[in-house]
Order: sequence, then structure tokens, then C-alpha cells
Amino acid sequence: LFLSALIAIYNHISVDYNRELDFFILFTIFLFLFLILPRTLFKINEGTIGEPTKNTLIDSEILTNFLLARPLKISLNALGYFAVVDGSIIIYQDTNANLTQRLEIAKSCAGIYSMQVFLSGFFSYLIVFHRKITFLSFLMAIFGLIVSYLANLFRMIIIVLVGHYYGYESLLFVHEYLGWIIFTLWL
Repeated sequence: LFLSALIAIYNHISVDYNRELDFFILFTIFLFLFLILPRTLFKINEGTIGEPTKNTLIDSEILTNFLLARPLKISLNALGYFAVVDGSIIIYQDTNANLTQRLEIAKSCAGIYSMQVFLSGFFSYLIVFHRKITFLSFLMAIFGLIVSYLANLFRMIIIVLVGHYYGYESLLFVHEYLGWIIFTLWL
């Protein structure tokens, strides 16, 4: 709908804003290609169109365990904090409540969506403002994905440390808002 609206108003916007409008159109197309199309094709292949998502292209627990839970545990242990991983659950010490807490890491916490948004914005920017994608562009995209991943890991470290020092309620508050702040600063 957003893409349709952009295309519908394209000729009614001042030519001074054509590059920005082109960016938003390409960005929306890339988001569709990176976020929606793979999931839709998977659901078509599975025959589950119109049903709630049960299965995913990549197993959520494996994704969260290998991409986030284990590196998070290793990072927290390296910083001198207690952390144990059980699948997609990280167990940490809540010194505020003086007990051990379990925090389930959802697939959406793995940073995959932020990486897809980064790639959409990055390639849209290159096409609109530089008119080409080179080998160096792909190297920069890989570097950007690595930094996006590290920014997400940093976000989760801060979230768990807030839970460690200030309790579970503070952890939930920080979880709600910190990701957008870190991701905005990174971009």
C-alpha cells in the first residue's frame, strides 16, 4: 500500500524531491524483496498461506541460539557476569531481586530484521545517489551487516546487564526502547 501511494503521488511531488521519493520507492521494493517475498514463497511451498506461521524458513531456536544466545553468553562471561544458555533461553543473575532469571530470546531479537532494513536502505542509497553498485559496495554491505550484528549483540548485552543490576521490569523497559536508539545511531 505504501509503495502504491508513493507511485500514485510521484508526479505530484516537486522535482526537488525526486531523489528522496526514488529512495523511498526503492527502499520499499527492497523491503518487500528481503522481508515479505521469502516468507511468502516459503508459505506457498509449505501450503500454509492464510494460516498462522508455525514453521519458518530457518528454525527459530537454532537461529537465536547460534546467532545471539551463545555469543551473548560468551560476551557476558568474558565481562565477568554469570550467564548460561539453554537453547534460545539465557539464564542470568538478577542482583536486584537476588535470584536467577530466565530470558527467552525471540527470533525477532536476533537482529535479522534490522539487517534486512539496513540492506534495503544501503542498496537504495547506492542506486539513487551513486547510480551504481560495485564490488566495493558489496564489501561495504558485508561490513555493514557485521556492524549491525555487533550492534545487536551490544544491545542484548546492555539489556541483560540492566536486568542484572536493576531487575526484570527495567530489562523489559530497556528492551522496548534501546534497539531503536542503537540501530538509529548505527545507521
